[in-house]
Amino acid sequence: AEHTPNNGRVFGTATGMVSGLLQTLLLLIFFLAGGREWRRRLGRGPGATAIMEVGDRVQATVSRYLIMTGIINAFEGAMVALAMFAAGFPAPIMWGVFTFIFEFFPYLGGLSMVALLTLVGLATSDRVGHALLGPILYLVITTLQNNLVSPVIYGRRLELNPAAILISVIFWLFIWGAAGAFLAVPILATIRIICDREGGSLKPLGDLIGG
Repeated sequence: AEHTPNNGRVFGTATGMVSGLLQTLLLLIFFLAGGREWRRRLGRGPGATAIMEVGDRVQATVSRYLIMTGIINAFEGAMVALAMFAAGFPAPIMWGVFTFIFEFFPYLGGLSMVALLTLVGLATSDRVGHALLGPILYLVITTLQNNLVSPVIYGRRLELNPAAILISVIFWLFIWGAAGAFLAVPILATIRIICDREGGSLKPLGDLIGG
């Protein structure tokens, strides 16, 4: 009984992240649907060429990030599901789906997955070693993904400072909740693109964000 408040808090965070992801995806769909009209209107104003150039780079980078992240998350989710099945954890497919969704939220998603796996492991196993096997397997898989797969897939164009990502996630999580955590990396990538494009006094900021 003493663990009930913690369980409720962790599951509440997980629910909020799933809800935030769905809301943000719907918002992005509406933005993309109206993208051509906005581009037409921006093309009439002063400095239209520079604005559209930055806009095109941002759109290409963010689109690539979302697509690549979806592919990586799907692969990682499959690996986690197989690992949970091999470890005898309940509902392995559910853990694979959770991994796919939560990995869209840098740092926050990983912490939530470890917390959920630990709570479920302790609740369903009499042995501490077996209870901790789930979160350990997840950490091994996600560490390999972060250090071997992601750098190759994302490439140099989306190379961002891990400390800058963490600060961005904390800030936008505070401002917009789960949706902010989801958008933290695209926003940071956008800032870097603008800094690189403008140069001058903004170049040091771009270099700092890019690590």
